[in-house]
Amino acid sequence: MAHEDVTYKLSSAQVSLQLSYRLIKNHLSIEFGPVLQGKWKIKYK
Repeated sequence: MAHEDVTYKLSSAQVSLQLSYRLIKNHLSIEFGPVLQGKWKIKYK
């Protein structure tokens, strides 16, 4: 098996701090809180 370099781009990131409340066990929950999202161009080679 040969190793091959892979080129990809990461264009966004998201950080969230959310509280969750489960209304119906394993079926329904609600989440609320702030979300910080950023988009930029990063290239990895």
